[in-house]
Amino acid sequence: MALDNKLRVSELVQSGSRAIISEDPISKTHTFIDGGTTIVSKSSVEPYEHIEGERDGELTNYIEKPKYDEGQLKKAVDTVIDELIVPPPPPSPPVVPKPVYDDLLERYNQAISDLAAANDTIRNLQAQVSQLQGEIRSLRQQLDAAQVARAIAENQLQQQASSFGELSSKFSQAIIKGTKEASARVSLQAQVEGLTAQKDTLREQILQLRQIVASLQGQVAAQLDILDAQIESAKETEERLIEQKTQAEATNLVEAVNAITDGYRIFDGGKVALYIESAKDPSRVSASTNWKVDSGMIRWRAGKSYRDHQNGGSGDSATLKIKSISTEPEVVELIGSTIVNTGYTAKSGNKGVKNLDTQKPYGPFVIQGQKRSWSINAAQEVDGVVKTAVQGPNINFGIASDINSKRDGGSEAGGVGYYTFRLKSNGSTVQVPWSAYQTHADRK
Repeated sequence: MALDNKLRVSELVQSGSRAIISEDPISKTHTFIDGGTTIVSKSSVEPYEHIEGERDGELTNYIEKPKYDEGQLKKAVDTVIDELIVPPPPPSPPVVPKPVYDDLLERYNQAISDLAAANDTIRNLQAQVSQLQGEIRSLRQQLDAAQVARAIAENQLQQQASSFGELSSKFSQAIIKGTKEASARVSLQAQVEGLTAQKDTLREQILQLRQIVASLQGQVAAQLDILDAQIESAKETEERLIEQKTQAEATNLVEAVNAITDGYRIFDGGKVALYIESAKDPSRVSASTNWKVDSGMIRWRAGKSYRDHQNGGSGDSATLKIKSISTEPEVVELIGSTIVNTGYTAKSGNKGVKNLDTQKPYGPFVIQGQKRSWSINAAQEVDGVVKTAVQGPNINFGIASDINSKRDGGSEAGGVGYYTFRLKSNGSTVQVPWSAYQTHADRK
């Protein structure tokens, strides 16, 4: 039977084995009749009317159509029966063939070894880089130091060149002046010689004029003496003016302050100084550990009827001054006061010392305005040289409170210490010593 015989295929699908009419119902064998003429009617056994043997030999296998309940089939439409659905198998692990895995493992281990070697190389290179950076920083510091030294040398050279120019100019002026003085001397000497020649020539002729000639000679000698005195005075005046000008144009702060006082302290760098203007005794401006010693740049004494400052001021205040030749604005800061030693004596009833540190951080004295810092303007340069120092603000100290705890019995009490000041620009410090001493009369 050809598969394109749709009619026979449809009969087989719908009727199953009943469509095989050549099967003997009893023996279940097939009998093939060729050229039959007997008509077989449709019945319960025969599915349709046909000629006996008409369709024999069309099937070679057993076909069975299962019986289904049509109602249940309709219910089963679009129904998912999970009992018949096999669950999905578990996912297989992502594996590769062992040769490939072994090759990849070997390459991975090699990469790990290469990475470790690379890390070692990187660490070595980083150590070398750190060492080179340290050497670079050291070389830069050396270069900076060399540049600073060069700048200092150039500045000194400029100062020396300027000083040499001034000295050359003064020397030239002195030569010119000396030449003029020599010319004047020669001229006067020539006059004297002329007068002397006239005197010798006329000696015999005008003896009566001898006294007049002698008087004239005396006058000439007096004039010469007066002229010499004037020349010497002019020289002294010129030297004094040169000395004053040199002092006014001094760039060395030590020389500038030395010209004013013996009581001073200079910060590191030699640019800023603290000084007491009226301190003229070097032996009494240094620090001391003896509380009875009347020393220190700032000294205060009190008796029964007076109390005042003896150094750097008078009466109720002492003045500490500031001088600067720095070309940058500077700030001086007060860090604090330190007591070095205290002491007291009395014939009876000793009570001790008081009020030496009650004005913290100002020690026994109150600073006017209770300031902790003082600003100084920058000094001006002329041709690269500071010729005039800048005067900063004054630091005024008031009198101390009573420091003697006993008010009679011939008692005395005192203390010594120092103030610490700091220059903000470079952090250097100086110590300004002070002393405070008070006595009471013996009333016994």
